[in-house]
Amino acid sequence: MPYPSVLTEHLDKHMECLDMVKWRVSKAEDEQVTMEAAQKQLDKLMQTLQSKAEDLEASLHRNNLRIVVLTMTTNIANVESFVATLLIRLFGA
Repeated sequence: MPYPSVLTEHLDKHMECLDMVKWRVSKAEDEQVTMEAAQKQLDKLMQTLQSKAEDLEASLHRNNLRIVVLTMTTNIANVESFVATLLIRLFGA
């Protein structure tokens, strides 16, 4: 009875192919899980970077306001000094 032997070999080859397909599917699923985890980490990093950028922008805005106030204060002091000098020259010391 050669047929059972041939059938068994044929079936064994198909089982090997099936095992290979299962392994490839498993590997693809593992890679999908890895890619999803990497995407989650990337999303979290992007959120952190966005938050840091917003904090930096707010800090920069505060610093710019401080510079404007200091400039205005300096300008006022310069005007006061100019007026005092002008009054001294006009009316003498």
